[in-house]
Amino acid sequence: MTTCYADGGAHEHPIEDDTGSHCSEHGITLLWHTAPPTDSHPVAPTVEGPLPGGRSPDSYRRSS
Repeated sequence: MTTCYADGGAHEHPIEDDTGSHCSEHGITLLWHTAPPTDSHPVAPTVEGPLPGGRSPDSYRRSS
């Protein structure tokens, strides 16, 4: 069980399952965080870095 320490006291959270726990007396919900998924093919970054010479990829555009 998960302990609730709200308001200086301590008692067990009355509601707990696979997704987290909840103390209805204090309105506190804790959600369990699992490890992030591992992927053998990570996604490549989509943001382009500066071009050679320090120019940005959109430096040819000019605002009117």
